[in-house]
Amino acid sequence: MKRILLAIVFCMGCWPFLLFSQTAGAFQGQITVKQDSFVIKRNVLYLYMHISLSGLQVGRYESMVLTPLLHAGEKEFALKPIVLNGANKQKIYERKKVFDGPVYAKKNAYAVLKNNPDSEEEIVYLQEVECRDWMKEASLVLRGERCNYNGRPAQTYVDILTDKITIQ
Repeated sequence: MKRILLAIVFCMGCWPFLLFSQTAGAFQGQITVKQDSFVIKRNVLYLYMHISLSGLQVGRYESMVLTPLLHAGEKEFALKPIVLNGANKQKIYERKKVFDGPVYAKKNAYAVLKNNPDSEEEIVYLQEVECRDWMKEASLVLRGERCNYNGRPAQTYVDILTDKITIQ
């Protein structure tokens, strides 16, 4: 009886530590997108968003390509992506920027950043695109692709940010 009581007290004392150890390892990072304003002027859609990145895990030789999409039914329009590079991948990017020029090295990306999982990165995302009728009913989707050393997608994540964008 004494052993059973001692085992129960031991388990009750260890329970909070076991719970904390399980939840601490589950955190893989967070991406927050705040739609500040979407405005149509003279058939041009102006997109203004704040994108916050924190704690994302990107390997040294990997990159994470985050592409906002406007999606409605069968139609889809990809906006310029944000690229997060691992430590060694960022060094390769910096070399390309010196030798090939910054425009070629960026490859049509909105921003290319070195991933730092210990800090929070805030990106002000401004873009203008030619407005099409279907975009007024579109949803905002974020596609994330974890790319290997060669730049080929190894994993793809898709997250619907809003069911319908709010156009002012």
